[in-house]
Amino acid sequence: MIKKVSYENGLELLDSATFIHLQPDKPVTISITENASEEFLHIRIEFVFDPEVKKATAKLSNYNKMTVKLTVTHYGRLQNFGYKEAIPIGKFDGRQLWFNFRINMSNQMDSPSITYSWFVGKEVKK
Repeated sequence: MIKKVSYENGLELLDSATFIHLQPDKPVTISITENASEEFLHIRIEFVFDPEVKKATAKLSNYNKMTVKLTVTHYGRLQNFGYKEAIPIGKFDGRQLWFNFRINMSNQMDSPSITYSWFVGKEVKK
């Protein structure tokens, strides 16, 4: 259990975990909480295999009111793939919400391991 992790840039770790995605041909959704509210709560990760791409990419877009979609286009292998820094993606509990991830996958048929972290930053005025 994480008690409290604070960083010099003002972010605090809200939650972090690693899991194996057993169906990489299907999207997976990571949620901050099970309770629905008016605040942003979900990241939906979709994997797109494209043997023609030379470098994997990650693209964020809106999926719906409560969810941001992260589309990862890859050529079959991902090694420590993700953002170098946490990125701001919304708000949670009155504070700026940040997200970061890492993905490892040895080939297109592999079940990728996904490590993610949610962070909160400064208070956001309503």
